[in-house]
Amino acid sequence: MGSFLKNQASIIRLVLLLGLSSAICTAMLYVRNHYIQSGMFLWLIRPNLILAWIPLIFALGIHLLWQWRQKVNVMMLILAVPWLLFLPNAPYIVTDIVHLTYIKENVPPQLDVLMHVFTSFTGLFLGFVALYLVHEIVAASLNKLWGWLFALFVQILCGIGVYFGRFLRWNSWDFFYAPQQIIADLERVINDWVAAAFVGGFSMFLICTYAVFVSCVRLRK
Repeated sequence: MGSFLKNQASIIRLVLLLGLSSAICTAMLYVRNHYIQSGMFLWLIRPNLILAWIPLIFALGIHLLWQWRQKVNVMMLILAVPWLLFLPNAPYIVTDIVHLTYIKENVPPQLDVLMHVFTSFTGLFLGFVALYLVHEIVAASLNKLWGWLFALFVQILCGIGVYFGRFLRWNSWDFFYAPQQIIADLERVINDWVAAAFVGGFSMFLICTYAVFVSCVRLRK
């Protein structure tokens, strides 16, 4: 499991590919809007895709600190807080496809669907890489079981975070400004079967797709 952590070339290659994917998403949106003289769907890139990069940046910082010391330290725990708070922004982009149900412009709908799916998968993989880097550290520090339990728990938190962002309109940084209101909303989500069903279903979607991602990463091992 630790071999991936030591393979800096693999991490750099993944980051570059995600950068390329993000650039293509940005170009697709620019060409679309330039062609029809529109400013629609800019939120896919600014801020949503940009926010999806933030947890990966923190995960890379955590990874570098682990490589330096080979043990968990206070600075890693400090970086883990914003990493976790911003991580739901990555899968959140998947829910942006809801806008296609009511936004109609002079563009073939299949092209808008393609653009949203491309951006959604880029966001998902940004989140998966960000989680995997920390998942590997937890597994190396404890064991494989605890690594997977950690990953599953984080994906459930991401499901909650996506619901909070999409339907309750909370931002990642609001946790520092209104923690009591967020906790109160969490209690309401637990008692609302529709909200609980969304969180449960979306969490299972993240867990299953992340498990596939990890299996693909380890095919070479």
